[in-house]
Amino acid sequence: MLTFTILLGGIALGLFTIITLSGIVLSIVAVIAASNESVARRHYEHEL
Repeated sequence: MLTFTILLGGIALGLFTIITLSGIVLSIVAVIAASNESVARRHYEHEL
């Protein structure tokens, strides 16, 4: 019974870690995409 609880806790912890890491990666990607978009737009307006 104890090993089952430990196994379940490990699975839950692993899932939580994966979800948290993917959330962090997604937010970083969103920030990079937004900054790249603003830089590209500024460059495009400068060309005009």
